[in-house]
Amino acid sequence: MTGRWMDATEAKHWGLANHVVPKGQSLEKAREIAKQLASGPPLLFPAIKQLLRHTEMVSEHESFELHDALSAVQKVLRSDDLLEGARAFSEKREPKWTGNRR
Repeated sequence: MTGRWMDATEAKHWGLANHVVPKGQSLEKAREIAKQLASGPPLLFPAIKQLLRHTEMVSEHESFELHDALSAVQKVLRSDDLLEGARAFSEKREPKWTGNRR
């Protein structure tokens, strides 16, 4: 915002970048991140995207009111994955996502 130049390491320090990788390794890191995202809960990302689309231009209060009404959010709240995530966390293990609804 000041127009001051900074290198990648400083950008990461200030939270403006998530990763700094050596030259030529960016595609490998991008694939690693994509694989991590792909192994995540299948119902969660559509819910996040739907929530962001519907709340982009409304107040914070309205956003919270919309949250539970959205269909993708309801799928998450009624899913086996919601319970699996909590169980896996408490049992200190990796979750096994199914995308199934209760």
